[in-house]
Amino acid sequence: MLRLTGVQAGAVRIEARAPAGTLLAWPNPPPLMGLEVTGIETRHIDVLGEAASDFGAQHAWVARVSGPAPSITLRYSEAVTFAPDWAWTPPDVALNRPSTELVALAREITSGLEGQTRVYAIMRHVSSVFHYGHGEGRFTDDALAVPALTCGLTRGSCVDIHTYAVAALHASGIDAAYCAGVFWRDGLTTFEDMHCWIIVGGDTPSVWDISHDLIASRDVAPNFDSVSGRRFPLALGRSVSYSWGGATWQFSHFAKPHVLTPDGGHAFPADTVFTVVSG
Repeated sequence: MLRLTGVQAGAVRIEARAPAGTLLAWPNPPPLMGLEVTGIETRHIDVLGEAASDFGAQHAWVARVSGPAPSITLRYSEAVTFAPDWAWTPPDVALNRPSTELVALAREITSGLEGQTRVYAIMRHVSSVFHYGHGEGRFTDDALAVPALTCGLTRGSCVDIHTYAVAALHASGIDAAYCAGVFWRDGLTTFEDMHCWIIVGGDTPSVWDISHDLIASRDVAPNFDSVSGRRFPLALGRSVSYSWGGATWQFSHFAKPHVLTPDGGHAFPADTVFTVVSG
């Protein structure tokens, strides 16, 4: 089994700030990166069922808040699975689809290369076109596909950087997936935001966090060595749709619980606190 820095068995409590009666979707993580969920505890929620997605066998729990500080605690055990087979074929939507220009660029970057050298070439390209930062707007806003980046530096968060990297890898014919989850720096046990990274398949599976490489000002490299901490995977993919009870909601990415409107027209992330509770 692939041993990853900062990834180990344990448990995370996902607590949403939502009033009683709120309908929420909670991530139901597939086996990933040598971890699988083997225990679930709920507090002040009534689980109504599971929502199926348009991305492989990925599911979500749908639940109604029944009291204050609703939460789900997920207990992870070690597993042999790096990623499910369906992880490499996300829905064909704008945030997963490489543009014609990105396909041409990715093929140029990897021309004449084989094996892992192709992965490294794409990752070096991605790290060369971004500087890490947060702000209004994303480079993918209003785009029908993930555009190619060639001139200057583009501001990007982990979401932007890894969305671009996965699209570029797919454009090169390389199996890759966007993984949403949670990360705590060393010394922290609570955090209120999500994080994301990349898993790469093939004969030599690997994980990458280019945003942390940029933060640490180091050359891009596999594994999670740039910023020390702890992480748990929660879901795969961008713009994944979930259906339950005749309604369908699309999530941009899925780590935080999402508030669901009964008509299926809207879903938005709830204010969330992630807490390491054991392990």
